Amino acid sequence: MMSTTVAYWRCVPLICMMACIAGCGAARHRTAPVASEKHADASGEADAESDSDDNAGDEEEKYQIEATKNVRKLAKLERDQDIAGEKLAKARMSEAHAATDQKTALARAEQELALETAGMNKFRDREVPNRIAWAELRLTQAQDRVKDSEDELHQLELMYAEEDFADQTKEIVLDRSRRRLERSHRDLELRHEDHAILTEKTIPLELAEREQKVRQKELALDKARREAEASKVDKRISLMSAEAEIVKVGVEIESLKEEMQRNRQEHEEEMSETKK
Repeated sequence: MMSTTVAYWRCVPLICMMACIAGCGAARHRTAPVASEKHADASGEADAESDSDDNAGDEEEKYQIEATKNVRKLAKLERDQDIAGEKLAKARMSEAHAATDQKTALARAEQELALETAGMNKFRDREVPNRIAWAELRLTQAQDRVKDSEDELHQLELMYAEEDFADQTKEIVLDRSRRRLERSHRDLELRHEDHAILTEKTIPLELAEREQKVRQKELALDKARREAEASKVDKRISLMSAEAEIVKVGVEIESLKEEMQRNRQEHEEEMSETKK
């Protein structure tokens, strides 16, 4: 009995030690899930932060790509603006040159018309009467020569009828006078024909030709005026188109700059929100 009791008390410390060890193991078993849960939370937060960083990187890359495109587009628009400016300067210069050319052409056409009109008036008012007067004078002279020749022949015939001259001498003198009279008649006929041709054909034809030239100069002046008006309108349209192109490109540049500024502000706001 004694030995059994002693053996029991000897076993008590060992039992207590085993119980303590078992309790510590259970405690460790109970605290293990808690630590595991904390590790899982930390890992989740790290993954979330990693995803957030990836999204921010993607957004930054997209923004940079878009910004680069806009910068290139802006550079192209600015080049287009420079070209449009040169076109506008050229249109203005072309308008000025065209105005000068048309003014010169109009002045030349007006001068040619004035000269042709003056020539026609001079021909009609001075040359025609003068030429007709000379023709009539020559006609009158031819008529006088005929009359003189007729009178001379008549006087010779009377004289030789009363005087007793040799027949041969008489015939020579009378034949000479008759031939002179015939030439005077022929000259008179030619003078009549010349006068008729001059007054009925030559002068009317020349006057018509001069009037036609005046009419052509009038038409040329009208044409020059129409061309001047058409050229003025064309150059004005070209100038307005060049001005409109300048305005259009300027508006596109301002719109693009505003868009770039708006995109920059939105990007900065998104990056600020991402950092929070």
